[in-house]
Amino acid sequence: MAPASGVIGGAESWIEDLQAEEQTMQAAVTAAASTANSTLVIGALQEVYDGYLSKALANASVRAANACTETGNAVSAYVRGDRDMAENANAAAARMPDGEA
Repeated sequence: MAPASGVIGGAESWIEDLQAEEQTMQAAVTAAASTANSTLVIGALQEVYDGYLSKALANASVRAANACTETGNAVSAYVRGDRDMAENANAAAARMPDGEA
């Protein structure tokens, strides 16, 4: 379980980085727009960010977060199932009659 948890934790860290990149991207678009001398260029930059980049980044973050959550749930279910199987095997072994000599 520890290796899987480590991978999930690493992915969650990546998601946080991705969310920070969204803010960096917005700042870059704002900076680029502030240096443009054309309202068409400013509008185009903002449209690219609003219409595509921000949505792509947000979707990537949500999908990755959902994948981490569901993978964690699957790993937990596997561990619970493994424990349940072990407990069932132990209970079955305890119910077995002693052998006759």
